[in-house]
Parts: sequence; C-alpha cells; structure tokens
Amino acid sequence: MPQTKIIDLLKIKTETINFSLLIVLALVLPVINFQSIVGSLVNALLFISAVTLGIKKTFWLAFIPSLAALGYGLLPFFLWPLVTFIMASNLILIFVFRYLPLSNYWTKMIVAATTKFIFLYAASSFVVRLFSTQKLVDVAQTMFSWSQLLTALSGGLIAYYVLKKFKKNANSS
Repeated sequence: MPQTKIIDLLKIKTETINFSLLIVLALVLPVINFQSIVGSLVNALLFISAVTLGIKKTFWLAFIPSLAALGYGLLPFFLWPLVTFIMASNLILIFVFRYLPLSNYWTKMIVAATTKFIFLYAASSFVVRLFSTQKLVDVAQTMFSWSQLLTALSGGLIAYYVLKKFKKNANSS
C-alpha cells in the first residue's frame, strides 16, 4: 500500500476518534450541571471541532449538549421552549467562527461569541416572556445574559490553548 494511502487512512481514523470523543464529551458534560463550567467546556468543544473536524461534523455537536440536558432532566420545564434557540445559538457560534473571513483567531472567536450571546439573549428575552411569569423571566434573563457571553469567550480561550497544544504535539511527532 502506498504511503499516501496509509497517511489518509490514519487521518480518517484519527478524525473519527476525535469526533467520537467530542460526542461523548458533549453527552457527558451536561451532567456536571454547573452552567459556567458546562457552558465554557461545551463552547470549547464547538470551537475545537470547528477547527479540527469541519462544519459537517461540528454541526451535529451543536445539538447534543442541549438534548442531553433535556434527556437527563437538567433543564427546568419553563426553559424547554428555549432549547431550539440554544441549539441555534451554538450553530451561529460555529458558522460565524468558521466562515468569518478573518485570519485572526481572537477576532473571530470574540465576534462569534458575541453574536451567539446577542442572539440567545434576544431570543430568550422574547420567548420566556411569552410562556412564563415575571419571576421566571427574571431567572431566564439571568441565565441567558452576560454569563452566556462569558462562557462563550472562556470556551474560546480554552479551545485556543487546547488547539495550540495539539498543534505543538503534532509538530513534534
């Protein structure tokens, strides 16, 4: 077998293992049930997969953490209508980060995180008012306000260092 075919097979196998690992993490992370940690790590997974796996596989990762949180019963009932908007905000993060025509990681990450935050904050403010009492609106606005921006930015920061470490290890082998 020519060496290029072996390298191609190794790349496919490595990509499949990476994708499988990210899926498992996306399924398990919501169990932590601590928003700032889970949010940061899920956003890091989204950034990492957008860089390493491409858009098709990352697309699916946008849905898994929210569906897992629903399946585990970790989301309060009044937030269920927001799940689709949470998933959409993850897709926004991925697409903005991946396709923004800039080469600087930090600029792309900040724009993607901010865009996700604005969408999710606006959607949650609108949707929760339709379905909930003022007390629940206040709770939802707290959950979907600045903490969402902070977890997206911290996820981008984590992703940067993980990707840097992967690149360093790949270059040294």
